[in-house]
Amino acid sequence: MVRSATLSTVLSSTTTSRLTTRTPRMLHRRLWIVAWSTMAGPSLLALSIRFRAVSFPADDARPPRSDTQPSRIAISRTLSEITAATAHRGRAPNGRREPSMNRPAGVVGHGARKGWQTAVMRHVARRILPAALVAATLALTACSDDDGDGGGTPDGDPQAQLETAADLLNEASSVTFTLEGEDLPDDGTVVVGGEGVAVPPSSFEGEIRIRAGALPATIQVVSVDGKLWAQLPLTSGFDEVDAEELGFGDPGLLIDPDHGVSQLLTSGSDITAGEQVRVDGDVYDQVESVLPGELVGEVLTIADPSAEVQAVWALDSETGQLRQATLTGPFYDGGDEQTYTVRLDKYDEPAEISAPES
Repeated sequence: MVRSATLSTVLSSTTTSRLTTRTPRMLHRRLWIVAWSTMAGPSLLALSIRFRAVSFPADDARPPRSDTQPSRIAISRTLSEITAATAHRGRAPNGRREPSMNRPAGVVGHGARKGWQTAVMRHVARRILPAALVAATLALTACSDDDGDGGGTPDGDPQAQLETAADLLNEASSVTFTLEGEDLPDDGTVVVGGEGVAVPPSSFEGEIRIRAGALPATIQVVSVDGKLWAQLPLTSGFDEVDAEELGFGDPGLLIDPDHGVSQLLTSGSDITAGEQVRVDGDVYDQVESVLPGELVGEVLTIADPSAEVQAVWALDSETGQLRQATLTGPFYDGGDEQTYTVRLDKYDEPAEISAPES
């Protein structure tokens, strides 16, 4: 059965005498009193500690006593301390009542005093905050790079970078080209784009997309050693054709070392290093140069061969390979400039091109 106790019971001579009794039954009571005093609240914690000091000394260190006077004195002192603390609890020095003690200590918004939890959190914040700020700065920088166009400036010699790219293109066993036009005129026959694989010395197989007025068309082409075959719309086979009649240059010259892209890489003037650019998630170095229109006309049809063409080369800083060429100039009549972007990918993949069957 669970017993209840009061402070008067605790202070009674009978109870204090039982506190010093060593019988098992009394030992159980001593433990019950300690548990009761602890559950009573923080104010009685000192009392429970006094009970432990008086009631549970080591057997070999306890002096023989027959009187309970020492325990009475200790408990009386403890009761006086509890009474004084209770009388002043909840009162501030100016006499006003402090916030309720039931509110969690150190919690903002409850008006409670800052407890040890707040001190621990301040210590942790001082230790963790600098590292967190550094990590956040790095994360923001990485996100900025992902969303931007690169922004940095390559450190290498731009002329040397172009020469290296030209050598790698001439040494490649195959390259995939993708062509896209911008700001093209609405009338006449224009090359809208194209794609295919080129194999040295001057072979190409793929398709060319053109637009004649308002009518678009896709032409399958094969170029081998200066000869061009095309499968025109509404036909079932390839016929040998003249590239100029179709309104575009021979795509086989794209990889030709004497007339193709590699020659354009090393034939420019006013060579300068540009900002880095991001293409399909990869960051490339950019080099700018000015090309003679006559050389560009060997690869792409140009209306004014005497004009200059602005070139921007995107180079892979790790491999040195050319990944993109952007050419802007007067490719068609009308006084405006157009832009063609040539992308190069899949270097040295197995490829073999032969003349189609007639």
